[in-house]
Amino acid sequence: MSDPLSLLGALPRFGAGVGLHRVAWFAEACSSTPWLAQLDAIKVTGSNGKGSVCAMLASMLGALGITRGLYTSPHLLKLGERFGLNGRAATDHDLAPSLAWFQEQHAVYARRFPADSLSAFEALTAIALHYYARHAPATLVAEAGIGGRYDSTRMIPGQWVGLVSLDLEHAALLGDRLELIAYDKADLCPEGGTLVTGRLDPEIVRRLRAYCEMRRVRLIDSSRASRYQRLRYTATSMRLDLQLGDMRWHDLEIGLQGRHQIDNAAVAITLLRGWTQRHRPDLGDAGFGQGVAQGLATVDWPGRFQRIQTGPAVYVDVGHTPAAIDRLVETTRDVLGGDRVVLVVGVSSDKDVEAIVTRLLPLAEVVICTRARHQGSAVASIAEIVERHAAHTPLHRAERLEDALALARDLALQQHRSVLVAGSLFLAVEALQVASGAVPQAWRLA
Repeated sequence: MSDPLSLLGALPRFGAGVGLHRVAWFAEACSSTPWLAQLDAIKVTGSNGKGSVCAMLASMLGALGITRGLYTSPHLLKLGERFGLNGRAATDHDLAPSLAWFQEQHAVYARRFPADSLSAFEALTAIALHYYARHAPATLVAEAGIGGRYDSTRMIPGQWVGLVSLDLEHAALLGDRLELIAYDKADLCPEGGTLVTGRLDPEIVRRLRAYCEMRRVRLIDSSRASRYQRLRYTATSMRLDLQLGDMRWHDLEIGLQGRHQIDNAAVAITLLRGWTQRHRPDLGDAGFGQGVAQGLATVDWPGRFQRIQTGPAVYVDVGHTPAAIDRLVETTRDVLGGDRVVLVVGVSSDKDVEAIVTRLLPLAEVVICTRARHQGSAVASIAEIVERHAAHTPLHRAERLEDALALARDLALQQHRSVLVAGSLFLAVEALQVASGAVPQAWRLA
């Protein structure tokens, strides 16, 4: 079998037209066990935060003793991170049978339908279905790729869908208005299913509710039932009192930081309660509440305001849209008490570079402009934006991220400050690579 990243990297990002029929064909090819037909997956979509909700769900399911798969994207360090099973990422050895199966089936499909090309994400979803069918967990938590209406994960059976957030992203595919994007993402939920929304614009929710009624989908707005008090931060987590409808938790710990993660937790808990009431009514309210508390306390989702070093503290964040950066700025101020940071910033060339950079600048005592090797904007273009919007902020340039991080640590030690690496998913991933001693240019997305 060839290297899996080379195998997947040879496929286009988008296949020929809508690919739901292709995923359905591969699902049928791996349906020799009854697992797929009986599956009631929990699926999550949204512009930001869907990965965190998936991680929370998987952690809480584990705390309740329920076997579960966790299919997410993209990976940060290794491909197997996309294929979680009972709290453990898949190894190359684990995936080998499913990758071999995919190669065989892909060859068959290509011969039968030579004009119909498969995308990389469709291939990953097919591999995931085969992998999880081999292990037959009680449920599967699946993160959508883009949107919902035509996303590969729509072909995964499941009556429970979370819509975490909305932002103007992938407009060419999903529509150029939030309302259109909401309808596209909501279509991940099948007729008769339940859609749980996060903290969305109330007017969008009003319109979306009518759309869901037309499709015979029940909509639950988790933000309307959610209240919290006494929020405080520890070094790597946060604690609060949470009320969600008739459920209450005192001194609840969440292993991720930021007020937006409270909204994410509300979506995850609401989805989990619906799923367990149908499939595990034996848990009862007390058992459910204890599982929620244990699962949220131990949730781990790398790259989300993650502290990767101490002395000085170095944080990385994968946020790469203006809305995600707004939440990062709020979290940084909350956790660090308003202290300014040594900001290491780089933005992918296909993103809204100026909006992302300017949102980060109020955090910065010092700015170091750099770039990710993968799709990074030119350092000079980042620096030009900084000079226009923060002319009096000390500015440095470093073409290599390794040099930027070394300089940032030196400046942070001298000034008794923390370091924040932000602006790009790829920049955050490469920073994680450097911190682990790996070579960032060896990383591949697939």
